[in-house]
Amino acid sequence: MTLLFWLLVAGLVAYLAGRKGRRAWVWFLYGFAIWPLALVHVLLARPSHEALRARLVASGAQRPCPHCQELVRSDATACPHCGRDIGPTDGAWSPAPHDG
Repeated sequence: MTLLFWLLVAGLVAYLAGRKGRRAWVWFLYGFAIWPLALVHVLLARPSHEALRARLVASGAQRPCPHCQELVRSDATACPHCGRDIGPTDGAWSPAPHDG
């Protein structure tokens, strides 16, 4: 019964970590080894930058600038980061190569 509890809590830790863009299997092992610390840690952990960026782009709230690749509002016509015109989107944008 204790093993089942540890597996369930480790699974919960892994699930929460996965939702924040972290590697779930690593957090599963961490949660299984020392679940009280891992549970507090995952609850206090911030989402990864990449996961947050992917979520914003997938929701349609933001899109990458075709010139500097920084995120801008979907309805923006100029990038606030590089200052270049990006034009309105028709919902079918595709990332351009970086101008380097």
